[in-house]
Amino acid sequence: MIRACIDSDTNGEVMLEIVRLLIRAGADVNAQETWKGWSSLMWVAKHGNMEVAKLLAGANLKAESLKGDTNSYLIAYENKHQDFVSWLEEQGAKDTSDRMFRILQRDYIQKSAWSESVDAGLKAIKAFPEDGIVCNHLSFAYRNLGRYEDSVSWARRSLSFSFDLEALNLLIANYIHLQKSDLAILECKKYRTQILESGKDIGQVFTNLLVAYFIENRSQEAIDFLGDPWKIQTQESVFFLNLACIYVKLENHSSAIRSLFEAVRLKYPIEKLKKDEDLKPLTENTAFQILLKGNFERLESETFFLENDCVELVRDRLQVEERKMFEGKEIQRTRFEFSLPYEVLLKYAEFKDHYIQSGWELKSDRLSPVEEDLVVELDDVLKKFQTDQKIGAILLEWDYEEEDYSYYLCN
Repeated sequence: MIRACIDSDTNGEVMLEIVRLLIRAGADVNAQETWKGWSSLMWVAKHGNMEVAKLLAGANLKAESLKGDTNSYLIAYENKHQDFVSWLEEQGAKDTSDRMFRILQRDYIQKSAWSESVDAGLKAIKAFPEDGIVCNHLSFAYRNLGRYEDSVSWARRSLSFSFDLEALNLLIANYIHLQKSDLAILECKKYRTQILESGKDIGQVFTNLLVAYFIENRSQEAIDFLGDPWKIQTQESVFFLNLACIYVKLENHSSAIRSLFEAVRLKYPIEKLKKDEDLKPLTENTAFQILLKGNFERLESETFFLENDCVELVRDRLQVEERKMFEGKEIQRTRFEFSLPYEVLLKYAEFKDHYIQSGWELKSDRLSPVEEDLVVELDDVLKKFQTDQKIGAILLEWDYEEEDYSYYLCN
């Protein structure tokens, strides 16, 4: 019976008939499963299936779950099945306890009705005195009302029951706002093991933690706390931005670039990087300048000249190639392959800085010897077909491996 009611949100007519047959066979309509402790009616209330509910004649409409934390009315209300709620009210099964306020608290949170959420939460906590989620919602609402000390109090109460990443993050954020960054750091140290073993995205907590370390000017300690920051699995782009700011303070610009590369990969706006005052020490950094262009993962080449010699630097996502084209000599090519894109960025910038500092000039309007040869050959192709009225276009494909090209005629 319970299995059929759990699945009553799918194959409606089939499940309806199965329930009907089970009732005829004498199935217990008040039996409760041991997973959540719910009865058949409670599962039907979750799905809002009125037809099945009306078949469960004789079921205890006011039955509590085995855990004693909910009933059919609360479940239907929480899942916004108003017709089901109204039906239970008509049957005299309305729940008038303070437990209703836990649902209302969450609804007010979703509507950003902070004062109403606090009022509901203070009533809900009477029914659920050790409910960490109710405490978290109170902390969140108080924070949005600017009552940071109250927010701290409820976050700490939540953590007193069990470790909760959301509660810890609220606590850290509040301490930072209250100019108590040292306390934020202490709390993170206290729960470091639980944070790392939570199995959740810990980026937001560490994002705020890095702010605290930055404010306290304890940058090396921040890196020591994180261990290997590149092993932290997170989709929080701001975590990597803050990590970059920490590395900038430590004058570790290569690690700062790596951090910013990750931030941009996670869609942090490049325009914001350009305006970030904490990144000003990177302004003259070539890798940073390339990063700000936003094309660091696409094929790009630049050519440097010194009298009649030239060097072309070519990079794509995972490799950099240096092509030396010296007068009277064969082209010399050296390729560097990498496993991570940011390494390409740093190597390319290293080469570029080397040639510029050695007196080579970057000239975008001057052709390399290979390009000059291509122009001559392409000119011959155009002359060859200039009178052919059937040719609509000529497609040119350059092969960087062979330093040669192919062309295709299109009608």
